Amino acid sequence: MVLPSWLLDIEARFSFEDVMVYHNSHLELPVFAVSMYLVFIFYVPDTVRKGGYNLKSIMAVWNLFLAVFSIIGATRLVPQLLTYILRDGLVASMCNYPASSLPGPAGLWMMLFIYSKFFELLDTVFLVLHNRPVIFLHWFHHVTVLLYCWLSYGQAASTGLWFAAMNYCVHSIMYFYYFLMIFKPLRGIVRTVAPGITTIQISQMVGGMLVSATAAWQHLSHGAASCKVESNNWKLGLAMYAAYFFLFATLFASKFCKSSHKKKSSTSSKDTAEEQAGVCNATDAAGMFRGSRQDSQKSKAKKGGKKNQ
Repeated sequence: MVLPSWLLDIEARFSFEDVMVYHNSHLELPVFAVSMYLVFIFYVPDTVRKGGYNLKSIMAVWNLFLAVFSIIGATRLVPQLLTYILRDGLVASMCNYPASSLPGPAGLWMMLFIYSKFFELLDTVFLVLHNRPVIFLHWFHHVTVLLYCWLSYGQAASTGLWFAAMNYCVHSIMYFYYFLMIFKPLRGIVRTVAPGITTIQISQMVGGMLVSATAAWQHLSHGAASCKVESNNWKLGLAMYAAYFFLFATLFASKFCKSSHKKKSSTSSKDTAEEQAGVCNATDAAGMFRGSRQDSQKSKAKKGGKKNQ
């Protein structure tokens, strides 16, 4: 991908050590961000007007921006990862190349990947302002990814290259899908790829578990020096990806079975059609997890019932 000269210049001048001076001096940033994020999730939704706000234009720009951002990131990290794999093998590509060793372009986009997790919290802001429910998997994913990425980058974990490359690839497809879904005339066509996108999401979780398990195996079999990942890092990574896989697969199965059943019973109502599209609208690895419109109404009805008691 051809990038503007000013961005190429930034890539060439990137210094991991300079970034670490800032990174390690501001360990409070992810804590503050997560704290404000959780307060927003649990207290702001009740203040949003009925029907939410029409932010489709802003969401279209936002999703397109993240898609392009992810595509550029993928073009910088995937070739670097493939170089390591072809030259040194799979295990070496996971264990021998910490973030501190990445060349300028890959180093810059690894750093941008880490800090983009702050901006991806805006995904939740759009859900709330659209008056859509934020389920556990959504906010759990955003919180844990942000904290884990901050820790991993500070430790320069060598598994980070795999995680970032996979995530950039998945986000390239996913956010472009969301961009297209903003346009009503395209939804009928775009929805046909939903199951495929969700399958890619689940595959990313499997990939994350395998990479973390490889680091664990190297540590346990050949000693900590055999893989440039802290033991606490691969333990957290393995637990995190396993949790994502379980929750994600459970949600996917629930949505898919629910949608299939409704499709057989009735396809005439608009709400039913929306729920059938929920396979991908409700599940993705970036955390854009949504309940259906009916789920939202049921949740509000329960809240109203409790207040009246």
